[in-house]
Amino acid sequence: MFTRDELIRENGPVIEAEVAEVKAEVVADLRRHLHDSLAKAFRGKNGVRFK
Repeated sequence: MFTRDELIRENGPVIEAEVAEVKAEVVADLRRHLHDSLAKAFRGKNGVRFK
């Protein structure tokens, strides 16, 4: 039997790697969603472009 703190200490690097991976995916999804939303909102407007 392990305590919660022991599990966290032993699996710390694995946990941190998973958190970093999920964080990167969330940021990419948010960026894509924001870009799509803004592009849709300004569709048909002359002089407004998004990269």
